[in-house]
Amino acid sequence: MIKLALACLVLASCSARAVPSMHAITASTASSPPPAGPGQASVVFVRPPSSCDSIDYTTIVDENGHFVGSAGGSTAFLVNVPAGRHVFYAWSHIEMPPDRYYAPINAVALDLSEGSVAHVEIRTAQGPGLRCYAKSLGYALVPRDDSDAARAEFESWRRDATPLEPDVEAGERDLNETRSVVCSHIEAVRGRVHAPPPASCAVSTR
Repeated sequence: MIKLALACLVLASCSARAVPSMHAITASTASSPPPAGPGQASVVFVRPPSSCDSIDYTTIVDENGHFVGSAGGSTAFLVNVPAGRHVFYAWSHIEMPPDRYYAPINAVALDLSEGSVAHVEIRTAQGPGLRCYAKSLGYALVPRDDSDAARAEFESWRRDATPLEPDVEAGERDLNETRSVVCSHIEAVRGRVHAPPPASCAVSTR
């Protein structure tokens, strides 16, 4: 893990690696995203750089088990969703079993009002004593709207991040190839956020 992280620093930024089902966009496009339409709200996801980070990417799906986006190290993206309560789930594309300190799948619930913008940090997991854990491939989804300081830190990460845009069709196609895995991931943690099972998991074909 340490060697991989060093390789990213020496050869190129980890964020420069291609993230599946995501397209890079210009900074000017990212600074002027399409506004949310009537009855909608926006959610901005940022995965800030971390000394514990790796070269994997994070997959994020919504409460219906549908693709929202993927994030590599130091990347950011925005999505518009209908106003109301939403649940987002995140996991690494590298499959590893859970243990005492490692939570490979995480979720966050957001109540979004029309026209609002929520800011969510994709935080790299750490082990005991905030040290880099050997299995630090888990990610927590952390809202960053609780204070001005939290929002300012979030915006600094966003400015330095590589802006991406989801290719929803491609991402959904990839998820459908492993739908049973997606459903088992959601089932493992949806109770934490009091979310019902998604309709897309009512019938699993694999």
